[in-house]
Amino acid sequence: MSFEKEQDWYKANQEKLFSEHPGKWVAVDGDQFIGTFETLEAAYVKAVEKTRREKVFVRQITPDARVLAAPALTTGFINAPLYI
Repeated sequence: MSFEKEQDWYKANQEKLFSEHPGKWVAVDGDQFIGTFETLEAAYVKAVEKTRREKVFVRQITPDARVLAAPALTTGFINAPLYI
């Protein structure tokens, strides 16, 4: 999964997201906004719950284009609950 749609959606909405939710986390599925969250974990859990997939697009809302690549194992989400 390349997350091209999600990245395009984020880029198109980045300025508005940053003005309203700086530093928070956003979850997106395709071109569908899932929500903004206080923590990475909260965003990830909600995205998994909504999409029913463990590989989801979640990123921190920043003013620049930096990208954090963090496999689930290194962030401790390997044991995150998968809600079905």
